[in-house]
Amino acid sequence: MAHDQYVAIKAINERLLAQLDEDKSKNEQRKADARRALSECEAEDSKIEAKRSAILQTEALQLAYLESVPAPALRILPPPQAVRPPSPPRPPVIARPVPPPPTSAPAGQNNSDPDVFHAPTVVQRRARVGPQRYFILTSLRSHGPLTVGEIIKHTGFPERRIRDQLRSDTHDGVVDEVVIGVAHKYRLSKSGEQLLVRFEQYRESTGKGLPTPEEARSENSRQTQAGIFN
Repeated sequence: MAHDQYVAIKAINERLLAQLDEDKSKNEQRKADARRALSECEAEDSKIEAKRSAILQTEALQLAYLESVPAPALRILPPPQAVRPPSPPRPPVIARPVPPPPTSAPAGQNNSDPDVFHAPTVVQRRARVGPQRYFILTSLRSHGPLTVGEIIKHTGFPERRIRDQLRSDTHDGVVDEVVIGVAHKYRLSKSGEQLLVRFEQYRESTGKGLPTPEEARSENSRQTQAGIFN
């Protein structure tokens, strides 16, 4: 039994001694790294002192030269000034064209047409709101954004008629086309809202009242004569 304990103690001590040897080796490596770093620092100190000595020697030579030269021959130079970076080039000034004033109606065009008035755009232009266009725009104002199918349900107009009007109004900025999810819908723009307000105010001021569904249904028969969509 004593022999077994002796063997166990020896094995434990051997492992401890091996660990101490490993620690000793690591410590020696750190000492070597420290000596190398210290040597590099000492070499850097030598370079610094050599540069300092060179500067002091140069200064002594410069002062000795100045003392040997007569004062009138010396010219004190001003201290160097910081160089200012060049200013970035200025962007060119582009003259924006001034929009021409609104022109009068062409000869032969009836300026007294009850449904023709100036649309609220930067350069005023003549715009016309017929009964069918009015109901299409008011459906967007009340229920929009709407798909073409939803506009058909609200107005009862043919699909081709609605698509033609939406194409024209989108081009003129009266209607905006938007994508909601995967559906393409149309909504009344700010210009379209102003257009409807001006049209409704104009109709009421002339005592004609707003368009009726009957006028919208009979519009197709008058469209070729009236020239509704300009």
